[in-house]
Amino acid sequence: MVLSAKVVSLALILLCYTGQAPRTGQATARLEFRLAEMEPAEGLEEAAIEKTGEKVYLHKEIIINNQDIVEARAVESSWSRDFEIEIVFSNRGAEKMARISLANTGKRLAIIVDGKVISAPFLRGQIADKAQISGAFTKEAAEELASKIKSK
Repeated sequence: MVLSAKVVSLALILLCYTGQAPRTGQATARLEFRLAEMEPAEGLEEAAIEKTGEKVYLHKEIIINNQDIVEARAVESSWSRDFEIEIVFSNRGAEKMARISLANTGKRLAIIVDGKVISAPFLRGQIADKAQISGAFTKEAAEELASKIKSK
């Protein structure tokens, strides 16, 4: 599948990830993107979205993980005074995201950090080589999470 050179991005809303890791010897945050449903079904795992308690039902297949990311960095939000984490996918990661997001437009994509569902936004269209994780991040919190995501 040939991906367009055009950058397709989607703001994936995170609800204030507050995990803290030591600044030295910092552990990698385990990042997973998995499809999620709003209703239970056989083979799905029930989970609650952090901060809201809303239930979602996760597919077992991990679509994206840390190995599919080549860069994660804190950037200023273009629509608020907060910061976001911009994620750049590897070629393999971008191909997977493009295929899965196009085939599942209108469904939810769970963002899981260290085993906790942080958010499960609806896919609004095809995502290719970049995505933004946005929320009420301070510069320091965004930099710390970005650093933890890209640590391998």
